[in-house]
Amino acid sequence: MTTVEERLRSLADQRPIPPSVTAVMTRGAQLGRRRKARRIVAGTVLAIALIVWPVVSLGGLTPASRSQASVFLTEMAARAGSQPGVDVAGAAYWYARTDVTYGSLRYTREVWLGHHVPGKLIQPDGIIGTTTLPAATFAAGSAGITWDGLLALPTDTNELYAWMKNAAGGAGHDPDSEVFVEIGDLLRESPAPSALRRALYLVAAKIPDVTLTTGLHDA
Repeated sequence: MTTVEERLRSLADQRPIPPSVTAVMTRGAQLGRRRKARRIVAGTVLAIALIVWPVVSLGGLTPASRSQASVFLTEMAARAGSQPGVDVAGAAYWYARTDVTYGSLRYTREVWLGHHVPGKLIQPDGIIGTTTLPAATFAAGSAGITWDGLLALPTDTNELYAWMKNAAGGAGHDPDSEVFVEIGDLLRESPAPSALRRALYLVAAKIPDVTLTTGLHDA
């Protein structure tokens, strides 16, 4: 075993063992109840404001084309890049919550992705329910990448585009449409940092023949 291998193994042995996802969920529920109690005692009234974001700036970026889709995706890239950075390299879990309305069905989807250990999905849709998830992996064409692999992706748009087309392999209808699918998979419920999210939107803006459809609502 080389000195480098010995050092890597030593670091792995020293990595703290994260609490189980059940313990994390229990602690979160306890904190939530305490916060709710404090709000009731204080009599705080919370108002939710609907903020409309007009297209006013692309943050110095130039759309890959003049199409509406390219301009819109470039604006999304600017917004993603301006979001505060979060250091997720050492995080044990990534939590995402989605309130879903699908026809007459309404439920809250909650997912805990484990960095190195199993996580959990709660989706009370009458089909999936509660299930244990393996340690987080993210789709990339016919393969997948780990949490650390996600953080290691290039944030240069051209390099990322080339990597994604290579990862797509022969999957999907054609390489570009498969890259577009990959982008959604890598953004959805993932700990991708703001620089990577920016780069992913810019890759989407480069894909030809993407059209923007307005007047729709996300389920």
